[in-house]
Amino acid sequence: MKQAALLIAMTLLASSARGAMSKPDPLDPCNVVWDIPSKDSSGSMPLGNGDIGLNVWVDANQPVVWVEVHAQRPFDVRAELELWRKTSEITESTDRIVWFDRNESSIWEGTLKHQGLNEWIKRGRDPLIDRTFGGLIRGEGLVADGTRALRSAKPLRRCVISICVHASQSPTADEWLHEVTQVSPQDTTTSE
Repeated sequence: MKQAALLIAMTLLASSARGAMSKPDPLDPCNVVWDIPSKDSSGSMPLGNGDIGLNVWVDANQPVVWVEVHAQRPFDVRAELELWRKTSEITESTDRIVWFDRNESSIWEGTLKHQGLNEWIKRGRDPLIDRTFGGLIRGEGLVADGTRALRSAKPLRRCVISICVHASQSPTADEWLHEVTQVSPQDTTTSE
């Protein structure tokens, strides 16, 4: 009796597994994966009902991420910064978002003493003190929407947003702000 029950259970399990494997998910053909860059905007990732194309890429020559959106009909744009640190500084601006974190103190010297490496304190330079890191977001036709967001001043058919990140050991926060402005692309109308 136990053998018959076991045989029936195994048969049911095998038949349900076979049935599950033979029924493909009807949405599988919709799961398109981009694994090579397109040669132009005709290879954009479609959004919505396919009438909006999106390209996102990292510039190999600058510390910049580009987001480019094209559509047949005008659309509104809103780009918002989400910070994971509560101590980030955000500068006020009418056409960009600039944020940064800065190390005003360091554990470097204390760590070296704890490790018995006191002689390195005079030989080395503290790599943490004044380390400033953050970024700058801007886009043609975008205006500030509070301190952490940009929005289109009017509906657009094309929008290019640059997200420039920068880290350096700058003597002052103002100097870092000057540096990030210099490394950020000045023109966001094109990606070149």
